[in-house]
Amino acid sequence: IGTPPPPPHKKTPAIPCKSRDVGHPPFQPSFAVPKPRSGEGQRNIIIVDDDPAVAECLSKFLIRQGYEVAGFSDSVTALERLKSSHYDLLITDINMPGITGVDLIRQVKAIRPALPAIAISAAWDEEMAKELFALDVRWYLPKPLDFGYFAFIVNIALANPNLHGPPP
Repeated sequence: IGTPPPPPHKKTPAIPCKSRDVGHPPFQPSFAVPKPRSGEGQRNIIIVDDDPAVAECLSKFLIRQGYEVAGFSDSVTALERLKSSHYDLLITDINMPGITGVDLIRQVKAIRPALPAIAISAAWDEEMAKELFALDVRWYLPKPLDFGYFAFIVNIALANPNLHGPPP
């Protein structure tokens, strides 16, 4: 009769952010998301992606993880909000029309140099990675995002704002 196949390998799924993913049960990472320490308020994150479905998907995911999140589909509006409100972390797509993610990061660093930033992109580019790290971007993540890893990186960026990802 033969031997049964080996059990499937358990791996954190890579979940592309598409509008069809919004409304699905929340992904449960295999680690606890740290809550703010006593005396600290809720952590505020700003997300910028020119695809509104991606901005919405990432926002909803992080809200389920316990964060206060503002999602934007254009850099101009996000930049205005960053000037007038407090955020603990910037997450931005790189390839966007108008003000690109790199240009947005440059402008944000001019007004809030200590704000940690995470860049995401569907197209990995080593030269872009070097430019981002020169701008003090903490992490450069490929799309589609593995949500378990994404949650882990967000936690690291918020808990250790001076820590950087691996160099390109």
